[in-house]
Amino acid sequence: MKKKRVIRKLVDKDFNSFLEIWAGAYPGAVPDKFTGEMKRQKIEEWIKTNNENAAVNFYGCFQDSTLVGGIILYDFKINLYTDQIVDCGGIGEVCVDLLHKKEHISKELMEFAHNHYYDRGYCLTCLYPFRPDFYAKMGYGIGNKMNQYSFEPKSLSVTQKDNISYLTLEDAKSLSECFNRYATSTHGMILRSDGSSTFNQMLSGMKVIGYREDERLIGYLAFRIRKVEGGSWLQHNIHIMEFIYESPKAFRGLLTFLATQQDQVHRILYNTHDHDFHHFLKEPRSRGNESIFHIFQESNIQGVGIMYRVINVTKFFSLLSDHCFGGQSIKLKISIQDTFIPENNGSYIIHFQKGKPKVISAQEDNEVEMSIDIARFSSLIMGAVGLSKLYNYGLVELSDTRFLKLLDKLFSTDQPPFTIEPF
Repeated sequence: MKKKRVIRKLVDKDFNSFLEIWAGAYPGAVPDKFTGEMKRQKIEEWIKTNNENAAVNFYGCFQDSTLVGGIILYDFKINLYTDQIVDCGGIGEVCVDLLHKKEHISKELMEFAHNHYYDRGYCLTCLYPFRPDFYAKMGYGIGNKMNQYSFEPKSLSVTQKDNISYLTLEDAKSLSECFNRYATSTHGMILRSDGSSTFNQMLSGMKVIGYREDERLIGYLAFRIRKVEGGSWLQHNIHIMEFIYESPKAFRGLLTFLATQQDQVHRILYNTHDHDFHHFLKEPRSRGNESIFHIFQESNIQGVGIMYRVINVTKFFSLLSDHCFGGQSIKLKISIQDTFIPENNGSYIIHFQKGKPKVISAQEDNEVEMSIDIARFSSLIMGAVGLSKLYNYGLVELSDTRFLKLLDKLFSTDQPPFTIEPF
């Protein structure tokens, strides 16, 4: 007989059990020596967040009053296409007790999360997957790939650095304002609504250099200096933790700071969604002379990470009613296969008039039908992949291929989504 399970928000006394389950599910995130004091601090941090931050909530799955799994839900604001800020549900730390694996607890927690946000009128959720294939089955589409560039300081150009300086805790508010200005002009960015809190932590835990113009902070570079793995005590790398800039001058000025570190720094490691950064480097090759085909030499490594999911198709297009989708006019029928959220499964008639969408009754006429599963649709609508690519891969079907180029323009974006928020 299936045991009854209940999912509810965690209270203070639940966090000892949550910590043990979380540590078992994510051993790589646990320090080698996870002392009692470290555990106590982690629990206190979680309890404080759960009780005081209305945008972050911990939930647990209980079976016969015993915690067997948990999840953290983040209420985000995300920038779509640079002209619309919408609510987005972030899903993190999905964990299951090792004794209860393969009992569909993760599935129940994800269903709870989707219902939680669907009922609150959200149209979109996102997560960082432990296994992309697992979440693809739940309708999540792969987002923009992350690039890691590894280069020597001498690969950077040196300009002037009169406008750069160290930032301190007194600059937390300016950092927050700079970040959110950048976020509101960048597709895919998640805004930080906790004021200066995140930046107080940043300033306390790493070095931060800022770029000012007319007394206004318009860029910053947060980094750590770490010993080269396997190298001597004299060899160090700079790891860029966050790099935000609002102008080419800020971009070049902050990188000038890095260029002047070549006497002490071996290499600089930079993680970014920018696929074109190698064009800025004097020496675009990374990590030596590794060749990947003929004499093509490695410039960076890439990885998949954040995934997106549209949980309410009608609401999505309703919220984006003022956005211009490629400037195209078309009566489009989209047939979406969604086995995880039944309310999403079905056909939608959307009339695009000079790019602006309007959801129409499913009985209305259409010029072309597009059939696609919800995971691929989520990647497509976020601009992480083009329609022609999906069509060529056999991952989308069209009733009339004469509309392929038009639809490719319809769903194109100026840039793929940039999402750097860790959660």
